[in-house]
Parts: sequence; C-alpha cells; structure tokens
Amino acid sequence: MFFPKKNYQPGLSPKRIEAFSDGVFTVAITLLVLGIALPVLTPVEVSEGKLLPALIALWPKFLVYAVSYFIIGIFWSAHHIMFHYIHRSDRVLLWLNLVFLLMISFLPFPVALIGQYRQDMTAIILYGSTLFLAGLFFALIWLYATRGHRLVAKDLDPRIITLGMKMILLAPIAYGIALLLALVNPLYSLVLYVLVPIFYLLPSPVDELVHAASLKENR
Repeated sequence: MFFPKKNYQPGLSPKRIEAFSDGVFTVAITLLVLGIALPVLTPVEVSEGKLLPALIALWPKFLVYAVSYFIIGIFWSAHHIMFHYIHRSDRVLLWLNLVFLLMISFLPFPVALIGQYRQDMTAIILYGSTLFLAGLFFALIWLYATRGHRLVAKDLDPRIITLGMKMILLAPIAYGIALLLALVNPLYSLVLYVLVPIFYLLPSPVDELVHAASLKENR
C-alpha cells in the first residue's frame, strides 16, 4: 500500500502544525489582492470620468481574486476540521502538510497570472495545476493520518473517514478535469474553477456527521 503500517511515536504537536498553517493561510489569502494593480490614469483622465470604466475593466481580476479567496478559505476550513481529528503527528505528516502549504503559499502568483492572461492556456494550466496539487496533498494528509487510525482516535467514526476522503478527493478530480478541458477550450476550465468552490460552500453529509460527533464529544 501507499503508506506502511507502523507504530509511530508522537512528534511535533498537531496544535503547532495547525498554528503554523493558519499563518500561511493568512499570508496567502492577503497576498491575493496584490495581483490587482491600480489603474494608472492621468489627472485629466480622472476628471473626464475614466476611473470607473478602468475599474470595471478589471472585473476578470476581481473575479479570479474572489474565487481564489473562497478556495483558500475552504481549504482553511477543511484543514481546521481535519486537525480537530488528528490527535498525533510525526515526520511524514509534517512534510505532507508543508508541501500542501507550499501550494497554498504559491497560489497568489498563478492567481495574478490568470487575472492578467485569462485566455492563455499556460496561465490556466499553471493555476489549475497548483490547485490540483494542493487538493492532492490535502487528500494525502487525511489518508496518511487515518490509515489504520494512525494519527486519529481509534474510535473515530469510519463514516467520517470515508465521507471526508470522498469530499476531499472531489477537488483534485475536478481540477484534473479542468486541466484536460483547457486543452479543448480554456473557457471550460475557467467555468469549472468557479463552480468547484460553490459546490464546497453547499451543505454536505460530512457536516451532519461532524456536528453529531461534536455533540457527542461535548456531552
């Protein structure tokens, strides 16, 4: 199998990993807006009312900013829930999480690129590849932590593990499809990039299981 079954000793505290991750998420989500450059107009052009049209012309950058903002937000929310169930850590978990954060921290660059060159296949593929790898390594974190209940509680509901993995895998699968669609028509990829975060904002069966588990823990 992908990961060997071993009795790992606790390593770095999961709380430290989560705190560091929160910092990376915060910086990445803040840097997104830097990809939107201010319109450069002369005083005469401003007096002629050209500022508003110039701002409207930036709508593609605003759109990719908003979509990417929610994508990072969804990753952060899922990461928070995931580490609620990860009670132990080891070296492998640490490095899987670091590679995942590498993709998150890199995301502002392809966001700025696709905002500027939204019809260019290179920009679209780089953006999708970054999201695909982020989703893939996020899934590997959950797979590694839950395989044989390695880093989670032994009594963790198997339904949370299974449904959680299914929900996590939807993102890299969707972004993988988007990469293939870019070879046919870049517009199809852009539409899918917009739809994926909308899907994750909708209620899911995992929410009910997590809520039920939380009520059980607080009794």
